[in-house]
Amino acid sequence: MPPLEPPPPPPPAAIGAPASAEPAAPNGAMARCTCAEVGDRLSEYLDRELGALDTARVGLHLAACPRCAQAAASLAETIRAVHRLAGRSGEWPAWRQR
Repeated sequence: MPPLEPPPPPPPAAIGAPASAEPAAPNGAMARCTCAEVGDRLSEYLDRELGALDTARVGLHLAACPRCAQAAASLAETIRAVHRLAGRSGEWPAWRQR
């Protein structure tokens, strides 16, 4: 299983969400995520389950916030450890099968 790496933020041209989907900053830039928002979406971010706009928002926040970046690295390492353990036994832990 390849190592789990957070997805890079997409280039600005790839971000094509409708204006109503994301509140814009006064200068028309993408609104920033808070640490709480990033914490709520970190697992989805690492699993590459977010849309392009949310992936970009979380990625930009992680690039600027050492505390959140450390939380992302810690969660990614935990996920890798679970994958390693699951690979050794050939089965997912019981909680994963629910």
